[in-house]
Amino acid sequence: MKFSSLIISVISSALTFLLCFLIFGGQASNASDDSQSSLRAEYNIAVESAEFVKSEPPVKDTSGYDSCDDSSVLEIPPINKGEEIRAVWVASVYNLNLPSERGLSAEELASEVDELVESSRKNNINTIIFQVRPASDALYRSEIFPSSHFLTGRQGEEIEFDILDYLLYKAHKSDISVFAWINPYRVTTASMTLSDLSEDNPAKKHPDWIYSSGGAYYYNPGIPEVTELIADGVYELCYNYGVDGVIFDDYFYAEEIGLSDYDEYERYGGGLSLADYRRECVNTLVKSCYESVKSVSEDIIFGVSPRGVWRNKSEDPDGSDTLGGAAYDEIYCDSVAFIKGGYIDIISPQIYWPFSSGVCPFGVLSDWWADTVREYGGDKVKLVISLAAYSLSESEIDTQKKHVKNLYSYGGYALYNASSLD
Repeated sequence: MKFSSLIISVISSALTFLLCFLIFGGQASNASDDSQSSLRAEYNIAVESAEFVKSEPPVKDTSGYDSCDDSSVLEIPPINKGEEIRAVWVASVYNLNLPSERGLSAEELASEVDELVESSRKNNINTIIFQVRPASDALYRSEIFPSSHFLTGRQGEEIEFDILDYLLYKAHKSDISVFAWINPYRVTTASMTLSDLSEDNPAKKHPDWIYSSGGAYYYNPGIPEVTELIADGVYELCYNYGVDGVIFDDYFYAEEIGLSDYDEYERYGGGLSLADYRRECVNTLVKSCYESVKSVSEDIIFGVSPRGVWRNKSEDPDGSDTLGGAAYDEIYCDSVAFIKGGYIDIISPQIYWPFSSGVCPFGVLSDWWADTVREYGGDKVKLVISLAAYSLSESEIDTQKKHVKNLYSYGGYALYNASSLD
């Protein structure tokens, strides 16, 4: 019997038993609660059965992938590939959205996921962007990164309830896609110290791979092993979980890096200026992670959510007519190079200003991005603009949604963050 058939059989039997119980053995006091309990029971049956075939986290070798059809029992083909993406960012850092607290029980975590999915469905959201790696950690089971203290309470403790697996299962049941949101270079937040890292954290094992800036620690993008580490982490995540997409946000080089990477620059710079070398390091990372994603499945979407301003026209004639902080110059993120290189599927610039802004008017900036994607990405790259639902009025956000839908390269929008949902 094929594994998928076994799962269907087991679930069918469980549902039949439950139906008989409701008809002959008792009555539900709360239909909604019973429905949630039934779904969780169904999920648990599937996971327990999957234990028999779940593969060990692999090294980056795709030679045996085609023969592992059942490597992820809960994997479902992407729901919205090629369609409008209506997304919400769900932050785990500082427990902003999910989970709301550290060290919650399995039942509490499941309840929070249930509420998120239901709220997303009611708000016509078809994609949840869940932050699975806020700082050299994991809100999923990994052999590369330790568990996140935002989930377990202490970094490196065993994950007793796989919140990502359950989110994928529950979201897919509601025809909602799930993108894994990763902060690739951040090692600690400003509220953490190196002593908060578990002993198995790659940054703890390789202190020479990190640098300090602004009270936090980051991986050094100039070290080839760092690029390999992050790309392998992306591969492991995509291989072991049925995510529909992977997306990086706007954290790349820290603004106050100074000369922390000068030794690597002297070794690997190859005649480039220091700034160009740094941008090339970021380009290499993005391309490597794109390749990692596609080596698992061409259907998995890969994207980046950069700062809203690439460069200002005052600095570059190809830039936007704005006065904002330029990602190209300040954190060495050349997002236009990602589009030109063809190693992203979507780009989701964070345009967090209103139309009336005197610094970065929404209309000016969104039009610039649409023209840029159209010129360099054609039909390959879609523009999914991130909107500041957390700080702007509902009427402003509605107007922005209407504006972006008329853009040539429009692929959707993403609301930051889940706290803005009704």
